[in-house]
Amino acid sequence: MSAVANTAANRRLTFGVRGRDRALRHQAQGLVVFGIGLALTSGSLAALDAAASSGTLSHGTELAVLVAANLAATVLRFLLFRAWVFPGRPTDHTAPKRADR
Repeated sequence: MSAVANTAANRRLTFGVRGRDRALRHQAQGLVVFGIGLALTSGSLAALDAAASSGTLSHGTELAVLVAANLAATVLRFLLFRAWVFPGRPTDHTAPKRADR
């Protein structure tokens, strides 16, 4: 459920997409992007578990791996949203608006 809300928030707030046009497609793509991020973080935990089978790892190592995996997943998620889910959408909301004459 949070992946759907996250995609809806990114759709409106980050990428400036309004209305229902292609909303279902964006949600489906958002779920794929969520799955990729989940696979990345789950894969890091699996790799950490495999490494721990040969010895014990410190909590600091576990924390560092999880922070790095979540950071990578966040960056990847944004890049996929920008390039695949919402391509060509304006992301700069600070640009001055042109006055029509």
